[in-house]
Amino acid sequence: MGKQLVRYVMTILVAFGLLQTCSILGGTIERPLGQEVIGGMGGPQANPKDASSLREGFLTHDRLPVDMVKSCKSLLSHHGVTDFNTPNLIMLLSDTRPGVRASSALLLGEMMEKDAIAALRRSLEDESNRVKIAAARALLKMGNRDGVKCLLQMLEGFLARVRAGEYRYQDILDMEYATLVLSYAGEASAIPYLRFLANDHRSNWPTRLSTLRSFARLYDKDPTVLENIVAMQKDPEALVRAEAVKITRLLKPDHPSVSLEVLNQSIFIMNAKKGQTHSQMVVIRDRHLDPNELGTLQIASVVSISGSKVKVVQTRPVRQGCQVQLEIQDPNRPVAIQVQSPDGGKVAGFDVDYLVIRFTDGRELTIPVQFHYDMGPVSNP
Repeated sequence: MGKQLVRYVMTILVAFGLLQTCSILGGTIERPLGQEVIGGMGGPQANPKDASSLREGFLTHDRLPVDMVKSCKSLLSHHGVTDFNTPNLIMLLSDTRPGVRASSALLLGEMMEKDAIAALRRSLEDESNRVKIAAARALLKMGNRDGVKCLLQMLEGFLARVRAGEYRYQDILDMEYATLVLSYAGEASAIPYLRFLANDHRSNWPTRLSTLRSFARLYDKDPTVLENIVAMQKDPEALVRAEAVKITRLLKPDHPSVSLEVLNQSIFIMNAKKGQTHSQMVVIRDRHLDPNELGTLQIASVVSISGSKVKVVQTRPVRQGCQVQLEIQDPNRPVAIQVQSPDGGKVAGFDVDYLVIRFTDGRELTIPVQFHYDMGPVSNP
């Protein structure tokens, strides 16, 4: 029973992690077929004992981390491919289907098949931009930078079309993926194109979020990108703003734009019930103030991203900040994740929302709210 309980608790923790990631991605884990592999180029896992690798790990995950080999094989299997040996994958680089060619190129890169380098170089001339991006990434994975020039030419072509009024939405997506690959390669030459994506009104918020993280990866190459990261703290999308604050604090903790912090980190509501109001206390600190100085923060508004009802009951100054009493009612939607207890008798539910607190001086904070529901015994139909 002890092992079952441990498994149950671990399932709960994993569920919360998935919930937060899914919420950040707008409720989606992967993009449509043929896009999710290129869009999910997670970087290396960070070593928790190494502060520098922790920073690297935080800055290299644009999507929910996936097993790239498994994902590529799954896509190829969808197209009827069952042989994943190197000779067959090289042959598939000439397949008539762009999705097969792109997935084969990515898989060869993940497998570090250097015998495929010549064929991958030829794929840089493919008629499909997505195949070119996949081939460039595969080559970079194996230490070959032949694809960098191809990607830069592609990006310049995108910009030329946009400036000529020949805009296509796919161009924005391909620009995102191309700059993503270049940022992993440490190519500061991607920065002008990232600046375009960050400011162009046609970029949706997932693209801007990816662009923000690409800026962060290139900070060591060109520290001026910090200005772009700080500017994205005013992005129209609250989750992009929150990520910009998080990255700014990571890269430059003493920057004036990140002086506010929540001591609670997040709000955790146990035994929540649908429609019930919960009282929660939040302490906010302003690091611009002296530790013994009373805070002067004034709240302009508090809104939720996913539909929770929230009300400010009381605000009072404390040393170096303020204490805020909130009343929170959970989002009016079905419970996102349900987990059955080890004995099969009860079901727990989980949901996540984000509160955006705006202050009269123009600053804001985003606080995660995690709801835990005891949904009672399992009902047998």
